[in-house]
Amino acid sequence: MRAVERAWRLQIEKAEYEAQRAERRYDAVEPENRVVARELERRWNARMEELEVVRAKARGACARHPALTNEELAMAHNIGGDLQAVWNAPTTEARDRKLRTLRTLIEEVQLRTEDKRHLVRIVWKGGATTDREIVRLRGGQLRATSEDTIDLVRKLAVDLDNAQIATRCARRAWAIPAPQAAR
Repeated sequence: MRAVERAWRLQIEKAEYEAQRAERRYDAVEPENRVVARELERRWNARMEELEVVRAKARGACARHPALTNEELAMAHNIGGDLQAVWNAPTTEARDRKLRTLRTLIEEVQLRTEDKRHLVRIVWKGGATTDREIVRLRGGQLRATSEDTIDLVRKLAVDLDNAQIATRCARRAWAIPAPQAAR
């Protein structure tokens, strides 16, 4: 039995149990107690309706996602075994790589932010998880100039003016951020 069918079967069993429980409660009430009997009958009917809704959803879900044939399963296993070849294939477009492939593999991404870091958890379709910790940057830190560049500019400043230093930095394609206004 496929996982999808098993999940729907469990939901149906739960709804059946709730309906049977409501029926037992209704059967156990004394007939003279009409107010309670009416309420228990209403609850029983509601559980029966919920059961039918779950059964209908299960039929629809199983019809939309038919089981794979043996040939399709073998093909999926081959592709899964060489995912790097699929990822780098010239026929795989960037959109396919980024959206379809990752959505096929990843169940969800969980993010928790703390004062000095972001905690990322990737939950894969098979249930495995990958945890990563990313240092949280302060505002403007992405645009900060490296210490090496600052030291070099200070050394150049002894012999060169600002325009000459800027020209040398531009020639070497160093990005020196413009000063930010105080906030």
